[in-house]
Amino acid sequence: LCLFKQISELNNKLNMKKKILLTGSSIKGNLGAGAMTSVLIDHLTRKNNHLKKDIGILSHRYDLDKIFIKKNNIKIFNYGGIIRNTFVNILLHKLLKINIFNKNDNYLAFEWCDIVIDIHGINFTESDDWVSSILIPGFMIWCGTLLGKKTIKFTQTFGPIDSFFKRVLSKFFLSKALLLV
Repeated sequence: LCLFKQISELNNKLNMKKKILLTGSSIKGNLGAGAMTSVLIDHLTRKNNHLKKDIGILSHRYDLDKIFIKKNNIKIFNYGGIIRNTFVNILLHKLLKINIFNKNDNYLAFEWCDIVIDIHGINFTESDDWVSSILIPGFMIWCGTLLGKKTIKFTQTFGPIDSFFKRVLSKFFLSKALLLV
């Protein structure tokens, strides 16, 4: 409930168009992710059902989710290649005004939205490998920031992180988020 209140206050404060992209989410396959995604969409659209067209999901399980999502009038993007493709393309476009790669769904999703809510379950911890726990969610935040999007990092856990390097890297990425929940 705290997240929902903060999102409502943030939208009012920023006077945003309210195109919201959910990352680290899916409806099918992972029961925890499905539950978090469904509850968040339900809360965001409870009073305004027309807002469904302003919600997008960057899905790890695109093939499983696309039928349900499209049937419910929610936009869906196929997740993939955040570091080696999307981030590199965004950075080169920002610095040199060139696109080496075609814009993939990640890039298009970030361009489409006004705000990103990243609901990956377990991030910024050493209990998992550092690529999936720190780098991938960190680059999700950074890509949004580079494209001028507000990012809310909503996760089940932060830490512990014993490694000095990983703590510094996590602090860098998390400092780019507008809100940590």
